[in-house]
Amino acid sequence: MMSSVVKSFGLFASVASFAMIWMYEGRAADLADPLPIQDVQIPTEQQAQWEATIAPIYSWVPGMRGDFGVLGVQASIDVTPIQILRNLDQVFEVLDGYYMGSGLIRYDRIGFFYDAVHYRVGSVQEFAGERTGRLEIMGPGFGPVQGADLTLTGEAKVDGIVDVAFSHTIATFAATYRAYQTRRSHLDVFAGVRVTDVELKIGVVTDLSVAVEANLSFGPISKTFGAAGGTKVNAVAKDKDTWVDPLVGASGRSKLDENWFVTGWAMVGGFGIQSSFLYDVMGGVGYEWENGVSAFGGYRVSHTDYEADVFKWDLTMHGPLLGVSAKF
Repeated sequence: MMSSVVKSFGLFASVASFAMIWMYEGRAADLADPLPIQDVQIPTEQQAQWEATIAPIYSWVPGMRGDFGVLGVQASIDVTPIQILRNLDQVFEVLDGYYMGSGLIRYDRIGFFYDAVHYRVGSVQEFAGERTGRLEIMGPGFGPVQGADLTLTGEAKVDGIVDVAFSHTIATFAATYRAYQTRRSHLDVFAGVRVTDVELKIGVVTDLSVAVEANLSFGPISKTFGAAGGTKVNAVAKDKDTWVDPLVGASGRSKLDENWFVTGWAMVGGFGIQSSFLYDVMGGVGYEWENGVSAFGGYRVSHTDYEADVFKWDLTMHGPLLGVSAKF
């Protein structure tokens, strides 16, 4: 059920992301052109030139929601972008590596697109939870002593710590084709692969303690017996996996005026070849100066559902992003 909801959301977000851009285009066609240029198809001979748009590094602050596991040891995570932003000091303490960048290189209508995300988290401890049960048995008569009252109270308590460390890299490479271009907007379609590399360590420490108290009463005689016991369970599982998924998608950009623009991409992949399903949707707004440098901000959602024999990675990452790009 959850899997179908996630897939439906991914497809809906993909369509909605580009529907917003082209709805703006359609409405702009019915109104007076706010730009001092005509939005007409660019002649083919003007397209036949090299062009590169590079965002050498950008910042994406993704919250994480989902399940992951290795060698039979599993854990769940549900952290929002707001929680991460509120605890940036702790994030920097456990962050051992970080890089994010993307770019598009194009000649005429044919191009090459890449996007890379890498981060390494040293160690994050999470309180897994506490469970307490209580049992009371009371009644007259106990063993050979008739009329004795016995009250037996038992309490079992389980708590634990999950210690997670992981390295996560996703690199997307695709060949692109400029299917549509005017002086205001363009739309690229692409097909390629996504390489995912994950190194995961999950340590689980549980503490199971049982305490029992028995109270025996018979007339003036009252006696309390106590017993307590405990055991600890430690399990550490570590492994890594790398897989490659095919994907298809589209990306676009449309000017709002001479400087402001909207941009975005949407891609889906996996198709059961490696991952069961993946999607990646990004939408944002930017400002471009006359020298071709742009600043942009937006929101990105990326989901991967992958499971091998001993490895599980069913994770959705979502959060705001900021970056700077340059056009050459």
